[in-house]
Amino acid sequence: MKTRTRGVAALACWLVSIAMVGNAYAQDAAATASYVEPDSVRIGESFTIGFTVTRSLPGDVQFPALIELPDALEQRGAVQIRTDSDGLEWRADYPVVAWRPDTLRIAPHPVVVGGSQSPPLAIDVPVIVVRSILPSDSAELALRDPKPFLRVRSFPWWIIALLVLAAGLFWWFRRDRAEAPTPVVPLGPGGRALQDFDALRQAWLAGGLPGDRFYDDYEATLRRYARDTRGWSPAKGLRALGERDEPLLVALGRSLKARFARVWGATDGPISDLDAGAAFVRSEMPPEPSHDE
Repeated sequence: MKTRTRGVAALACWLVSIAMVGNAYAQDAAATASYVEPDSVRIGESFTIGFTVTRSLPGDVQFPALIELPDALEQRGAVQIRTDSDGLEWRADYPVVAWRPDTLRIAPHPVVVGGSQSPPLAIDVPVIVVRSILPSDSAELALRDPKPFLRVRSFPWWIIALLVLAAGLFWWFRRDRAEAPTPVVPLGPGGRALQDFDALRQAWLAGGLPGDRFYDDYEATLRRYARDTRGWSPAKGLRALGERDEPLLVALGRSLKARFARVWGATDGPISDLDAGAAFVRSEMPPEPSHDE
């Protein structure tokens, strides 16, 4: 009798526990939904298939890592699962890409709510319409008129406007800037003497210069050179020049001979005297630097 009583009590407890579990599962009701983002799906463009589960009690929701897709679709990444701080709303996003245009229907996918002991819930997936990137056969395409083969394109006037603007800006920024003057290198005594000799040569070859005037200018150039280089003055006389000035005296002697003899030099004579004076001046000038220096 006691054994039968104990069996009845155990059966009653088991029935009560089943009722309590069923009541708890009934109270933990879950609402499911699915979506496709964006609504317009085209070939080769990634889109998202998402599942949403809203629980009445806090707890976990188990989504599948991969979803079963037809051949026209391919999952291109891991599922992204998010939930709120209370654990009531869960969301899973699956990145998917389409490879051909079609109208696709996907079978419902199961999710587990409330642990592995709970039966899975099936979530329906909306119908997915994949469109081609090409226009449809029924689309009316507007054809443009053909262009003549030899027609000249219109001139780009905006280029002229840009050039005018650039020229105006260049003038504006350069208008107050003074041009840097070319530096004038002063001539030394030797350079001035050679310059005077060259002018004298041109005047003689032109035929408008008499012989006495030629030698007067020749001697004046040499005397000016002696004054600048040796501090010599006509008041000292030529004897004030030392032995080291023998080349200068030789060059002056050409002028003195022609002057006191009162003769007109031949055409080649004055030029040779002029070359002798120029050679003397160059012999005392420092050598010019070479290109390598």
